[in-house]
Amino acid sequence: MSSDDVRLDTGEDRAVLHLPPHLGVADGPQLRDACLRAVATGLPVTVDASGVQRIHTAALQCLLALALRLDEQGAGIEWTGTPEVLQDRIDQLGLRPWMGLDLPEA
Repeated sequence: MSSDDVRLDTGEDRAVLHLPPHLGVADGPQLRDACLRAVATGLPVTVDASGVQRIHTAALQCLLALALRLDEQGAGIEWTGTPEVLQDRIDQLGLRPWMGLDLPEA
């Protein structure tokens, strides 16, 4: 597994989804599978986006689906290290209210 892979770590009380620097269309299946595994844990999920430099809309769709499903389950989602490039893309698409980002509006 390289640093360019999506990685899911699970603990007793939380799952952590680590995002790679570049998330494009080709990364969709890997991201989708990691999101599905995260949901299946039934745990709250922290998305570590600290290394994200570029993200495609398709990847944001997967992350939006994750946030919505976790909200439905009552598990919740938190973000850590959310770079400006990611916040800008989320805001451009008008997704902030549904992504679980507790950050001030950009």
